[in-house]
Amino acid sequence: MPKFEEFSREDSRAGRGDPMFTLQARGLISLNRAAFTALGEPEAVALLYDADEAIVAVRKAPKAHPNSYTVRKLQSQSWLIGAQGFTAHYGIATERARRFPGHDYGEGRWGFALTEGVAVQNRRGRQAGPPLTERWRPTTDGFEVPELMRITHVGMSHPGYMKRTPGSKPPSVRVGMLVASGSLGPTPATSELRSHFLSFLDWAPIRGFVTSLSHVDSDASWSSWGGHGRINLEAALAGDDEEQAPIASALLLLPEAGMRRYGQDSRSAELVLDIEPRDPQGNPASPVNLAAWHDRFARVLKLPALLSRFLAEDLGLVTSDDPPAQVGVWLEAPKAMSELVDVGDLKSVRGASRSNQFIGWALADPAGGTAEVTAADWLTAMCDHALHLDGYEPLVQRMRAERVDELRAGERLLVGQSLYSSDGRFRLVVQEDGNLVTYWGRKPIWATNSARTRGEYYLALLDDGNLVLNDSDDTPIWDSVTVGLGGKNLIMQNDGNLVLYSDKGAVWSSRIIVQEA
Repeated sequence: MPKFEEFSREDSRAGRGDPMFTLQARGLISLNRAAFTALGEPEAVALLYDADEAIVAVRKAPKAHPNSYTVRKLQSQSWLIGAQGFTAHYGIATERARRFPGHDYGEGRWGFALTEGVAVQNRRGRQAGPPLTERWRPTTDGFEVPELMRITHVGMSHPGYMKRTPGSKPPSVRVGMLVASGSLGPTPATSELRSHFLSFLDWAPIRGFVTSLSHVDSDASWSSWGGHGRINLEAALAGDDEEQAPIASALLLLPEAGMRRYGQDSRSAELVLDIEPRDPQGNPASPVNLAAWHDRFARVLKLPALLSRFLAEDLGLVTSDDPPAQVGVWLEAPKAMSELVDVGDLKSVRGASRSNQFIGWALADPAGGTAEVTAADWLTAMCDHALHLDGYEPLVQRMRAERVDELRAGERLLVGQSLYSSDGRFRLVVQEDGNLVTYWGRKPIWATNSARTRGEYYLALLDDGNLVLNDSDDTPIWDSVTVGLGGKNLIMQNDGNLVLYSDKGAVWSSRIIVQEA
């Protein structure tokens, strides 16, 4: 008899008619009707694991049990357990969905041996995998992304929009994305779905994206608004004045078994965000430079990963890479793109037609580029087809490069990039552990000593002159304390000193100077 240990939830933090278990991509465990019945039709379960035999087991548990996991009903013959922490803790592979025959291990415990898994095939005979949301292929072919073409026509229901006179709509940014998802079942209840959606919109990266575009008053908050039942959830980011259009609106469309809606892929969940950039006085925000738009586009391309995580972990839906994830952005201004984009000293080509909008689309593709590279592709398309700029290529190429010789206001240094001295001897590196380090060859000579768990950290030189090291949730973990001092350029000097310059001179440095004999 296997020797089981019961999985502690705390650890997650540091033949037809026969019982069957499916280990889905991302660590979700689904049960068929026979397995659910064999376990006593539980509302919650405890998870167990025998590491020597590589056997996973499940037993019925009360909801009050400290290690219990809720069992959610998906459709009439399927139930789901969100076991991401369990699989991660024991290092159980979840890259591909696998199905297992169930076994009775006695004392109310049913489970499966990991050695007996059979890969689950999708409708095309290909193995289904987890959603790909890290690599993107830009496209200008709307037939590749027919659902995203709708984002220019999706209407939000807040009355503040309806009260506007024709032609008074301010500049706006709209983002749309789709992630392949299983159909919504009878649970969670509609009110719980709305609550989950509002919590998702308050996630730090979502909030950070909105605030990168617009000032958000301290009294503004996300609240449910409009929508249509459980498969069409809508929310607005606004204050108490319902006469004023919200700063942002959000629409979440969820697939439901047996229901097909015009223009929407029933195999995918869709999220639409609409944001009106504003200044602290509530007026349209000033246009920002190309570097800032590159940063915003990169943030857009990282949103589908958050949507995928939300669908799987909060709503218990099975997500996959079939069909591939899609993402799009739509910039629109009343008169011209110059109301949103500050092109600085760059000039438009004489005689070029004036444009007041830009649309960029991208499909998830293993051979595609990172968010930063694809953001540069979108920026190139915007410069060519919406702004008609001449001579912008060196600027965009800097954003695409892995090697950077200067960090300017509004730009970022990402994990995997380095800021080099002009002679190549010194480099500044944002490490995966969150530490910012200057190297002389292979020797570290200065660091912020901010190391922590592995993540997607980045260094940003903000428009207010502050140099900030952020984690993946846009939370600062170190800064130069130079707000308001006019910092515009971060230079890795040939003497090993890292210096932040304003127009008047140095405002901060690492104070490390290498004196060679």
